[in-house]
Amino acid sequence: MSKQVFRCFVYRDGDSYYADCLDLTLLTKRDTMQEAMADLQEMILGYLESVYAHGDEHELLATTAKPILRQVQDRLCVGWI
Repeated sequence: MSKQVFRCFVYRDGDSYYADCLDLTLLTKRDTMQEAMADLQEMILGYLESVYAHGDEHELLATTAKPILRQVQDRLCVGWI
């Protein structure tokens, strides 16, 4: 399995934190930044396990990020992963 790098970020909106993986179109909402980041990491691992278990890497692994349709202004953005 080759190393994969995905563009992800986390931001706060109101009392919640959202973690978004742009490349895989995954999003989670949690009460803390750490919870959101941990949940998204689990989602990514689950997604990849499913892809590789079915031999669908060529079809399911996105190569470009989804278009960002919302503006991320006045929000805390932290890149990681």
